[in-house]
Amino acid sequence: MYISTRKALVVKPKNKVDYNFITDLLKKLGIGTSILINAKLEDIGMLKLMSKVDKSSKANRSEIVKSCLFYKSRILKEIFKRHCEILKKSVIPSLRKVTESM
Repeated sequence: MYISTRKALVVKPKNKVDYNFITDLLKKLGIGTSILINAKLEDIGMLKLMSKVDKSSKANRSEIVKSCLFYKSRILKEIFKRHCEILKKSVIPSLRKVTESM
């Protein structure tokens, strides 16, 4: 990330070769860089979307609650999915080994 007079440039290379090329070029130019994790990139994208939102209209309480419940259910589904993946990769094979050795 290059910061100058309150501006920043975010570059997301397509692959490792492009990443190395860009970081080497910026280093040779004397421009500092920072690595952002995906969560930070998502935050930047959300801020960008929020800045474009029509702020003249207001939502009523039921619309807000409905939206919160929708996103809560999506988040819970994603958490459940990730936990299932963890169980499949680590816990279940370990249990199989234990039961097979009995």
